[in-house]
Amino acid sequence: MSLSRQDLALGTARYLARILDPARFDSFGCSVRGLHTVDHERDQCRRCALSAGLLHPTPSGAYRFEDDRGLPYGSWGQSAQPWTHVRWLDRHGRLGRADRDRPALIAPDLKVWATGGRVRRGGGLPAIYRDPEHWAHTNDRGLLHRDNAPAVSWGEEAQFWNEGRLHRRQGAAVFAPGKYAEYWRDGQQLDRDEAWAHWAHDEAGVALDNADAQQHLHDLLVTSERPEDPFPALDAMPVTVALRLYPNID
Repeated sequence: MSLSRQDLALGTARYLARILDPARFDSFGCSVRGLHTVDHERDQCRRCALSAGLLHPTPSGAYRFEDDRGLPYGSWGQSAQPWTHVRWLDRHGRLGRADRDRPALIAPDLKVWATGGRVRRGGGLPAIYRDPEHWAHTNDRGLLHRDNAPAVSWGEEAQFWNEGRLHRRQGAAVFAPGKYAEYWRDGQQLDRDEAWAHWAHDEAGVALDNADAQQHLHDLLVTSERPEDPFPALDAMPVTVALRLYPNID
């Protein structure tokens, strides 16, 4: 999955980008990619052996690799510490196991489910899991996604994603309760007033440039400024009053 520069400014998204980037699953070096540092490392690379057809798959058709190379998720490319983990690759060298109930990457502090090189799981369960406070959901295309609930929970931060883009119509798409909030629609960051204007427009037909009607509805209906709370429903009566007081200008 490719993330925009704005998305990459978010710590959690940057973390997940390292997990979801297909290059991270290209195994532990490959002579074609020029990643082996010494000859004996190349000779022992099971990924190269897979490419040459020298390995035999497990009964499920996947190839099991165990190594301490690769990029640990928290290193940001700076750490030389080994990362002991197991990965399963299909016959095309893509991360994946045919049985979606079993993770395709297992490390002491991380599990990732994938098939066909796409991080995905199904059944409404997270495809990336560290512990009850650190997880992420994806859709069948391997993009961060979840309907009507946070797709990512990473510590105290929650993120709403839709088809690989930060998105939430009815409130903050990224927030840590009591600390900060960010408003995003279709991958574009907005300030809170802009997010409220779009909500009033989508739900009640208030023109995006009708700041007076937007403010009237906000003052009347918004009772919580907590970022984790969604924007309130816009009932017909207050909307009618707001548009009579401050009509849209065609």
